[in-house]
Amino acid sequence: MYGNPHHGPFQSSGGNYYGVFLDSTDTSLVEVHKATDPTASFSEADSADKPNLTNLVDAMNCHQEGDVLHIVTQETTTGRVGYHTFNMATDQWAIINAAVATPATVPPNPACDISVRSDGDVIILYAGAADAITMSSYDRVKYARREAAVWTVNVAVDNAGSVEWTDARIVRGSSDRMHFFFREHTNDDAYQRCLTSANALEAFPASFDAAIHGTLKLPCMHGVSLVSGAATKVRMPYADSTLQ
Repeated sequence: MYGNPHHGPFQSSGGNYYGVFLDSTDTSLVEVHKATDPTASFSEADSADKPNLTNLVDAMNCHQEGDVLHIVTQETTTGRVGYHTFNMATDQWAIINAAVATPATVPPNPACDISVRSDGDVIILYAGAADAITMSSYDRVKYARREAAVWTVNVAVDNAGSVEWTDARIVRGSSDRMHFFFREHTNDDAYQRCLTSANALEAFPASFDAAIHGTLKLPCMHGVSLVSGAATKVRMPYADSTLQ
């Protein structure tokens, strides 16, 4: 498993707690486990319908919206990105292993994250197909969105060029703005770029830190948005170069 995926715990409206995991012996199987006591013991929910992917999972993240867990996976071997949902109100899988995108080349550093707009649109940030420039291959970061059950995929987020772009973190801010966090790994610069609710990527920004951690696979952790007075603020914890 790549990086520090978000598995929970997630609390349902019924007060139960859930975690999302990969099977301990076969990491192509995605499982949801539930506790009702409140967390002394967990047992798998709806085992019969759990996603059974073709390849092992190399990256996974989750987002809770109400009683629904939205889950994204990226597989080894192919780099395929899949989308799944689990309903904590009914303890059942709903969407199982829906295909989002399969990069034309397998990304060597898979990463993915997921968030959901207030209208139900799903946004996924993931490692896309590499670009070939003067006989060299460079990693790229892409995003996909699901609107009315239709996917738009392989939208470039990074600034291209002869550098490596890796990692994937999303925080939903005010007015359904999606804040994408990622890294230019060649020089270990950190970036944040916004996607508006109208699906417009804002102009590519300057790096917000030109010296983040160079060896961690995912130096950016899970961020949050919070209301402070009249403003909605986004906070993203990350490891900088002083921690190496």
